[in-house]
Amino acid sequence: MKSLFFTLLAAVMSITVMAQDVSIQWSLSDKDNLSEFSAEGEKEYTDLLTTSFYKGYKIAEVATMTASNADAGYTAVTYTPPFSTFTPVTRVTEKTSGHCIRVGISTASGHSFKPTMISFDAAKVGTDGGNFDVYYKVGNSEEKAVATSVTPLRNKITSANSTGYSHYEYVLGDVIAEGQSFYVYIYIYNLNGTDQNTDTQILAKAMAFRNIKIDGAVDEKIFTAGDFVESFTCSGKTSANGDNTTIDLTNLVKNLKNGETAKYDTKLYGDPTDFNLQLPAGCTYNVEYNGHTATISILRNGKEVISFSVLFKVSSRLPKPDAKPLGRGLISVSLTGAGMGTGNLVMWRHREKDDTGVKYKLYRGTSSTIQDTPLNDGTYIINKTNFRDADGSTSSYYKLEVYDRYGHLLETEVSRKTWSNQTMNVKTSRPAASIHGATYTPNDASFCDMDGDGEYEIILKWSPSDEKDAASTGTTSEVIFDCYKLDGTQLWRIHSGDNFFTSAHTMQFIAWDFDGDGYGEFMMKTGPGTIDGEGNYVIMGDDDPHANWLNGRGKQVDGPEYITVFDGMTGGEICTIPYHTKYGDVSTSIWGDSNQNRSERYLAAIAWLDGAEENPCPIFARGYYSGAFVAAYDFDGDQLSERWVSRNVTSGQGLWGEGAHWISVGDCDADGRQEIVYGSAALDHDGTLLYRTGLGHGDALHLADLIPEREGMEVFMVHEKSPYGYDLRDAKTGQFILNKSASSDTGRGLAAHFDSSSQHSQFIYSASGGVFDCATGAEIASTWAIGNSGAGINNRIYWDGDLYDEYFDKSIIAHWNPTGKYFDRYKFNNGYYVWGKLNNGTKYNPCVLGDILGDWREEIITWNEDDYSLCICATSYESSYRIPHLMDDLNYRAQVIAQNVCYNQPPHLSFDPAVKYKNNPNVAKQEDEVDPTGIYIINNEQLPMDTAVYDLQGRIVANGQWSIVKSQLPKGIYIQGGKKYYVK
Repeated sequence: MKSLFFTLLAAVMSITVMAQDVSIQWSLSDKDNLSEFSAEGEKEYTDLLTTSFYKGYKIAEVATMTASNADAGYTAVTYTPPFSTFTPVTRVTEKTSGHCIRVGISTASGHSFKPTMISFDAAKVGTDGGNFDVYYKVGNSEEKAVATSVTPLRNKITSANSTGYSHYEYVLGDVIAEGQSFYVYIYIYNLNGTDQNTDTQILAKAMAFRNIKIDGAVDEKIFTAGDFVESFTCSGKTSANGDNTTIDLTNLVKNLKNGETAKYDTKLYGDPTDFNLQLPAGCTYNVEYNGHTATISILRNGKEVISFSVLFKVSSRLPKPDAKPLGRGLISVSLTGAGMGTGNLVMWRHREKDDTGVKYKLYRGTSSTIQDTPLNDGTYIINKTNFRDADGSTSSYYKLEVYDRYGHLLETEVSRKTWSNQTMNVKTSRPAASIHGATYTPNDASFCDMDGDGEYEIILKWSPSDEKDAASTGTTSEVIFDCYKLDGTQLWRIHSGDNFFTSAHTMQFIAWDFDGDGYGEFMMKTGPGTIDGEGNYVIMGDDDPHANWLNGRGKQVDGPEYITVFDGMTGGEICTIPYHTKYGDVSTSIWGDSNQNRSERYLAAIAWLDGAEENPCPIFARGYYSGAFVAAYDFDGDQLSERWVSRNVTSGQGLWGEGAHWISVGDCDADGRQEIVYGSAALDHDGTLLYRTGLGHGDALHLADLIPEREGMEVFMVHEKSPYGYDLRDAKTGQFILNKSASSDTGRGLAAHFDSSSQHSQFIYSASGGVFDCATGAEIASTWAIGNSGAGINNRIYWDGDLYDEYFDKSIIAHWNPTGKYFDRYKFNNGYYVWGKLNNGTKYNPCVLGDILGDWREEIITWNEDDYSLCICATSYESSYRIPHLMDDLNYRAQVIAQNVCYNQPPHLSFDPAVKYKNNPNVAKQEDEVDPTGIYIINNEQLPMDTAVYDLQGRIVANGQWSIVKSQLPKGIYIQGGKKYYVK
């Protein structure tokens, strides 16, 4: 017992012996004596320190700045002490040896120095440009004190700058100089000196610094939490329906050093509470809980000696009820507000799985509680899925009843209030500006029933104003993803984190129900620092969510790269696995360059590789100019597993160099399973090569039944690689149907069935101004331009209800005039332009285009520049055709889900509606249909029954003796004793 007592006493004494705090400051107030310093702390310890100052050999001049340059209306500031200003000899754009100032501290032999904070003041002198990086160095180990470059305020007074300078403080973790010197480097760049290329003198600019201060301690040890923490507990709920339990964190944190974080891997259902630490006498603690992270600061005699954190994973996900099937998307558009006559156009969804005998009744009311006031004289609507209500108004609501062929009521749906015109706005919550000052605007979007309520939600990507390709240098801000219900309710927000170089080429996402439970999932490439919809970091193992692996050019050179599946209701992480191909796993020669402009090209898609609608596979790809790596996965509701990876590393083989700025999916070989069209090549459903054409990279491609009179689908593609031009090929074999070169990069191309006088599609491409026949290549018109609009070549859309494609670009919707051989504009809301802003520069993409609401005509989602709401734009034209929901076609569905990827492309059906439905409309029969076999028709006669009678849904309606009369049961078919009875 005595021995144990002395051991404990020694431990307590070891942490109560005070190390000596010191502070060294270089004021830089005298430009001729920059190495002058002042010291705070007990002299016997400051005497152990030796200081140094170094002006880089590429600093041309040092001057003194005593006052700010005041703008009119502001008072000049006198700097006390003054600043020293440093002018570089040459202009550089990144950290370079010699363009720096350095301060240093070393200790006497046998002693150590532990720095805790670096601080100083800085200002730009006479320029709006200029940045610096702050590094510290112990021995040969150099580290950045701040992850990104710093831009200080300018030395003049403005409304946003009352001081004329900036103050900076950088807290250090576990750094200790023992027998070595500790240095702080400030590297100066982006200032004009002598041009380094032409040696021409240009206007010199400077950066000013003063009061460079290093706080620290002499002979301080590096503590761990275990030096202080005797016991550490909190309270948390470890199951969704359980009670709070006591969680012991003692062993989890005992080896943490100052500033380190430990993960508590068990998921909690609610934030932890009641943090309690047992510490030695004389020690106290503070706990701050923020963002699922508990930060514990331990103080000894009132002074902080160590701080560490515990990161929790907190979920609000509860067991899900059974999802509802997708509803009818019932909407009503005011034709009066749209300038298309009077009344309302009511539209709803027909489904592929519906029996062709399904028919509809429609009712109007003045609230969502609609009385049975039938339209269409109460008769069935059988040959279309829209109805023009001439007496409807913007205050009208509608109820739709869906009946089977026998007259049984199957379902009922009530609309929202009638749209005031052709646009319905969905409120959004615009993110605040990023830490880099970037602002956010809506960009790409997708739609899926994420919460299982039978209605699509919108998944929206917010793009920062500083996004750029990986070919660029500098800093970009994180991307933010939101999920909104159509009433504007926000389900979740996901932050990509800092370990991405944000661009259209890097931030691909897919959303669909991957596990067949009726609830959508959201998937994307992630990395440490990604924050899920429940506020948890996405991290694997011991990866640091706060580390930044970007190399200044846009690539996580050595950092972890993941794929994450997020829950559709909450945005919470379900599972995360490593990305199939890391940058560092592949040589620069295979990527094609060393600046990440080839490796940082990503694609994503969804594919039904087994032919089973309930088993879609997410597809994630990297690289297409040279090396290409494509992987297919399976998701079972809990885990994401790799199905296959196609690795293409040899020039001239496989997918090497054949990729495009998009990826398309469809059943190319008619085997019931989908293939992946990877630009000028294609992969079969099992990941093996289907074909390659050798024509190389391109910006746009389209997969559809472009020539219905020939078997199978076709691919139309334009090319950015010589010999440029376009090709139109067989989707199964890659055999060229048409192939024509051009003199330069052919950046745009579109194929669709515009011309109602032709039995197949037409195409246009940017190397020519004409319109061409897909079957022969013959020019059918010398120009496709719409007046003087200068429209590009981007999108097709079903809009006016005649089974043929319309052309959509630059907010213009136009229909091909087969007689005049030109495009006619359609009006929208009394004008000629679709409302709302479009995206992605010259590509003029909507957020998403697809069959979202109403009948089979497609909607366009744009955004409102005034309040950043989303604008859903719908047709105002009636249609006499009843076509199933376009998303029921897997070719179309896959292309809608991948529409957001890179250079957005419009979706195509696997068939041509003008062929499939023109002479074979999908409509019900006018009269109630009776199964002609095995039916006993009953009018009002009594029929004795000795056994139970069931309806067709298997529900019992009678047991024993009963009478079937017309007034007692709805008309339809009933089963008794294996026989069917039809009540008329």
